[in-house]
Amino acid sequence: MLARGTRDDLPVLSRVLVADHDPQLRAAMVAMLGDHCDVIEAADGADALEKTADILLASGRMPDALVLDVRLPYLSGIHVMCAVRGCDRFVPIVLTTSADDLTSHSIAVRFGAVLVEKPFDIAALCGAILEVSRDPPPLAANRVYPPRRERVDRSATS
Repeated sequence: MLARGTRDDLPVLSRVLVADHDPQLRAAMVAMLGDHCDVIEAADGADALEKTADILLASGRMPDALVLDVRLPYLSGIHVMCAVRGCDRFVPIVLTTSADDLTSHSIAVRFGAVLVEKPFDIAALCGAILEVSRDPPPLAANRVYPPRRERVDRSATS
């Protein structure tokens, strides 16, 4: 079960990226978070990834949290999350979705994100941001493949 919270409970966040294809929902999230931090908006996945890269290049660090819709145009929220995780394994990520989808849930858990189902209330979103900001969930163990001990003679197999 997700933690519940209010806007006043939000940790000190200076910069949050919010990406959602629905302009009304995105505006509501920006208004809710805008009292507490600088909010960067993105309407699609490509824009979200570009703005995240711009923030990283300009400040030398990732946004303090990302709120990504799973079904963003161009690049899904899951694709954006995977790209971000390639740069920073611990940045707090909240995925939002309108579909009760077991695959999205398992991917979110695997990559250390929290999944919030739409329609959500402000307390649920604040609770999700609180949950991932306090202690980022552990990521699934990386698969490390040991080096091969014997050399393969390619000329003998051809």
